[in-house]
Amino acid sequence: CDFGQIVVEKIGDRQPCDCVGHSMGGLDIAAAVALCDPPLLNVQNFITFGSPLRGTEWGEIRVKLGRLLPRLLPHLLDQAKSMDPDQPFIKRLQSPESLRRLLSRVQNVYSLYGTRDMAVRRSPKLSYKDIDPNWHGADPEEFKKKVRVIDIQGAEHTGSLGITQDPRAVLWLVR
Repeated sequence: CDFGQIVVEKIGDRQPCDCVGHSMGGLDIAAAVALCDPPLLNVQNFITFGSPLRGTEWGEIRVKLGRLLPRLLPHLLDQAKSMDPDQPFIKRLQSPESLRRLLSRVQNVYSLYGTRDMAVRRSPKLSYKDIDPNWHGADPEEFKKKVRVIDIQGAEHTGSLGITQDPRAVLWLVR
């Protein structure tokens, strides 16, 4: 929740806002809304592009590679560890309770995925079956209204500046 806490501090509880997170930035925003204390409560639209909200097996692979190749860039190893589905942060973020909090605190979730990046290509998408069916208001139709998963086939995950520059994703966001 460290980066989530930074998001909470930077945005604060001012007027309603929309948050856009690319890749790990989506994890940070989700943590700010669902896990931090105090949470970020003024997000209307949570838009994420290529964020492995449920972790990614690539995180586990990179951690294993780091053991074999210890000179691999340390920041890449730290990032990989944080996205490994077995890490406590990801387990906490993907718990039904955290997902309920996330969905109850934002008006809409738009989750855009590109498929060319190894880190997110195989990452499971946010789905209704992840929500606790005993949760009051756990209605598949309400979930469909609130959560939209948009698969932009073949989209670039990361451009030369470290963010997505795929016009299909950018145009979808600004329309």
